Amino acid sequence: MKKRLISLALALVLMLSLSGPAFAAPTDEKTLRHTVARVYVGDMFSTDEVFYESEWIPVGAGTGFFIGNEGENPQYLITNQHVIDYYLYYDEGQRAYAVDNAGNITGYARAQIRVYFDKDDYAEAFVVEVGDPKNVDYRDENLRHPKDFAILRLAEPTDKRAALPISVPSQAVSDPNKKVITVGFPGVADNEIFKSVSITGEADSHITTGIVNKIFTETGTGVQILEFDAKINHGNSGGPLVFDNGAAIAVTTWTVDDLCYGVGMETIKPYLDRNNVPYTLIGLDSISPKDEGAQKPEAQDVPDEPVKPQPQHNPTTNWLLYGILCAAILGVAVVLIVLLRKPKPTVKKDGPHTQTGKDIHIAPPSNPRRVLVGVEGPLAGKRFTIEKGKAVYVGRDKNKCKVLFPDKTPGVSNLHCKISFDGKTATITDLKSSYGTAVDGKQLTPNTPTTLHRGLSIDIGSKSNRFTLQ
Repeated sequence: MKKRLISLALALVLMLSLSGPAFAAPTDEKTLRHTVARVYVGDMFSTDEVFYESEWIPVGAGTGFFIGNEGENPQYLITNQHVIDYYLYYDEGQRAYAVDNAGNITGYARAQIRVYFDKDDYAEAFVVEVGDPKNVDYRDENLRHPKDFAILRLAEPTDKRAALPISVPSQAVSDPNKKVITVGFPGVADNEIFKSVSITGEADSHITTGIVNKIFTETGTGVQILEFDAKINHGNSGGPLVFDNGAAIAVTTWTVDDLCYGVGMETIKPYLDRNNVPYTLIGLDSISPKDEGAQKPEAQDVPDEPVKPQPQHNPTTNWLLYGILCAAILGVAVVLIVLLRKPKPTVKKDGPHTQTGKDIHIAPPSNPRRVLVGVEGPLAGKRFTIEKGKAVYVGRDKNKCKVLFPDKTPGVSNLHCKISFDGKTATITDLKSSYGTAVDGKQLTPNTPTTLHRGLSIDIGSKSNRFTLQ
């Protein structure tokens, strides 16, 4: 009798396991948590111009997930643009003045993006590209980006997180038998009720599951949008929506009433391609990642014809026990959301920053510029400002070069290269130098302007003459 009961119980467990959508191996929680990190924006305050001593004050936070080639340490991650709007508004880290309420200059400030792997363990991140390049004020209550995503880059690859593969979603993901998962750091991860001692580690991330209700192309913008019912909260912004093949199909973005939305990879992927960002692409029916490498840039970012919305309905199960279990889980989730819900803003509004008992404000940027910083060689530690609309020449020619190397510096030509800045984007052009110019270890084609992102290494002739852009 006992054996028969055990057999019956095992059969029941098997039936319940078969009744729900099956997960592929890459969707286990430990693996998914290892692909996301908490993304902070904030200010570095200092009383000196070069920030030898500074104080970090976070202003807002969200989530980001890493992408890259399978088996390699990732260097790039995706988040929402609204998560880093504060950083963009203050001209991507350009040095600004810190003033008190009376308007007196009290020091200097720089906006900064930090990607936290754990408490006190972080890496600075730089913007590769954002979906909505318009210059907007992050304090606008009605601000909404049509393409609410941003591609970020660390200065160096990290072994503290793994890359998440991506899939381009189609109507096939609107299948009630296919689960989707969200991973991120919502308000409940650092709520003020319980005050956790840790809010940035892998174990602090939050996982929810659901299905994709529908997928459509937004009229007027052409952006691929996914509507899903896996709950997200403030702080989830920028996290991945993971299909049951273990790949990210969207970046989670908005909540409207009880509906959740994300920007699909069909919209984001062309931006990865044109910036040569590595990623692992797998099909929707794959059960394990297969690295297909970075794809060639596509001619258009969005489809020519919008896809009409195809509403899908949540499925009902035929198993009473399974339904009771789902209802119980949903009830607990609703109670927790009600109890732990935090105010809506992810990024704080412009207001006083407390610093050693004083009210400090950052003066809005006025003159966009970039700064070239010497890392190795005779110009190490030197800083060269690149103003909007002006070109800076690098080499040994005393009459033309602002970044002037000493005579007979090995590998450096008289007119080696030039760096330009149009107010938004910096470019670098090798001027047929004898030993070439390399950016991020890749040799430039002579006389061909190349986009120069912040944080990249710039080698003038060799690694012995290295710079970076801030």
